[in-house]
Amino acid sequence: FSRERGKFRSPGRDQRMGPVCPSGIQSCCGAEDNSGLEIMAAGGDEAFLNKFSRQNAALGAEVTMKMTKMRALVIGCNGVSVEIVKNLVLQGLGGVTLIDSKPAAIQDLGNNFFLSEADVGKPLASTLVPKFKELNPFCDIRAVASLSEEVLRQHSVLLVCESMPLADMLKWNELCRAVTPKAISFIYVRTGGVFGHVFVDFGSSHVIVDANGQAPMVRLVESIETGPEALVRLTVPDGQAPGSLPEGCYIEFSDVHGCNGLMTHQEASPVGDMVTAWKISSKSGDPVNSIRIGDTSAFPAYVSGGLITEKKVGVPCTFKSLAESLKDPGMPFDNMVGTDMINFGSELQSHLLLQAALTLEAERGAPLAPGDAAALSSKAKELMSSKATALEVDIDDEFVSKFLRHFNTPLQPMCAFLGGICAQEVVKIAGKFTPIPGWLHFNALEALPAEPPADTEARGTRYDNLASVYGHSFIKKLNDLKYFMVGCGALGCEFLKNFALNGVCCGENGLLTVTDADRIELSNLTRQFLFREHNVGQPKSRAASAMAQVMNPGMKVRALEMFVGPKTEDDFNDDFWMGLDGICNALDNMEARFYVDDQCVKYEKSLLESGTMGPAGNVD
Repeated sequence: FSRERGKFRSPGRDQRMGPVCPSGIQSCCGAEDNSGLEIMAAGGDEAFLNKFSRQNAALGAEVTMKMTKMRALVIGCNGVSVEIVKNLVLQGLGGVTLIDSKPAAIQDLGNNFFLSEADVGKPLASTLVPKFKELNPFCDIRAVASLSEEVLRQHSVLLVCESMPLADMLKWNELCRAVTPKAISFIYVRTGGVFGHVFVDFGSSHVIVDANGQAPMVRLVESIETGPEALVRLTVPDGQAPGSLPEGCYIEFSDVHGCNGLMTHQEASPVGDMVTAWKISSKSGDPVNSIRIGDTSAFPAYVSGGLITEKKVGVPCTFKSLAESLKDPGMPFDNMVGTDMINFGSELQSHLLLQAALTLEAERGAPLAPGDAAALSSKAKELMSSKATALEVDIDDEFVSKFLRHFNTPLQPMCAFLGGICAQEVVKIAGKFTPIPGWLHFNALEALPAEPPADTEARGTRYDNLASVYGHSFIKKLNDLKYFMVGCGALGCEFLKNFALNGVCCGENGLLTVTDADRIELSNLTRQFLFREHNVGQPKSRAASAMAQVMNPGMKVRALEMFVGPKTEDDFNDDFWMGLDGICNALDNMEARFYVDDQCVKYEKSLLESGTMGPAGNVD
């Protein structure tokens, strides 16, 4: 913000981030094996800038550029891993290597949106490679037969997305941490039933350059004292939200008259770099809208004017190893991500039971079964008594039973949720946003039926996993829903994919009505994964619906190119609204949201409402 010109300008940023990938990895960082996207980005290619314009606005062009130099190694091609890879490929990751030679099974079609019945029996990794390439032809995607240290060292992050013996996981995690000068990041994700677990380890030398991704705060300078721990009084300029600067943050001065040398002052950042900035502090009793900086005794007196701008500087972030974190995961809402504000401590029970389950499976050499609840509870108590875990929690037998009932049964909604989380953690390797500090444990116990249904037997269909939790009669209800989705952009594409995989509107009596008056633009392709470059210019609703029907040929869709509002009430009339079972909004404007909400109140219909803004989002 310039006091003289009365408008904002971009603050200077200190670009001192180290390399994203370990040195010497030519396939990841070197010039000998640049991805197509990296070459385009480095050259300022207009098509690249256009395609990633929305992403650059949300994450920053620097992050996008760093992602083009990264390569991910993914173990397992299940529902959660394909969600991760889809998100990363769309965001311009330089390369992905898949490892999974298992044959595709019919039930995989309920979690894996790229598989069809014709793929059943084929090896997963090699089958998926050409399908992922459709999303981004410039991303180097390949499959290898097995994991080795040589393969590992060609990547910047290892994602373990399937069951792996505990001893092997610990070994690979230590190997990732041992790579110098920068560790290979390690992410482990597992889901079964309504439980999900994520572990993140970026090594001992990760640097966070921007902890929250928000625009730097700007303040007008009112006065600057002369002396040690000088007091600086501030005011909030028009267009800036009120609030205090974070304690201990760094600021830079500009447009100050007087105090010669103040604007060029340098001091060490937390990672040791010299930055042109001041570290701020405060004292008890300081006036509102003020900060303290260092010693200004050597500078001439302050005259007038001036701005301060928050400066994002690198901050070291050290991670525990998997072995350390498995034993001592921390406390929810402190040094572990808290996810349950009603049943406080459920995250600790989930962690202890996961550790016990992994230990039991390692001892037996076989996966656990629902009937092993007593053995799992006993193992958890043994871990506590032997001090193999730092946790001391009361074991809830009902919780244990629900945890184990579907321990090896992935559900597509959980896969989509965890896939989004893990992909975002990969983005954070670039130094933007604060990573998960070890473990995240999540459950959706409220989504379980009150009593286990009787019709959960496997029938050799794509819905077997979902039916094992909710029963085949529930699947039939999903099949026959009559639903209305308004909007078909980034959220709409995800909803359509989720509906298709879970059988929503895929029965004889089902029908999904989709409407969106927009047409596909090139910049849509980085976040709306049902579209390809040949779809640019086509109606969003029709192109997306056609792709959803490829995922599930049984899906019944009616695609429209109409706005929803007072002017279209002849089409969306009383009979239309009364015939619906529910409505899902995927809109990008408040006027349409309020109109649809009013209609749902009027006709007493359920509404799923959601929205996104950059990396933030909401669901109602």
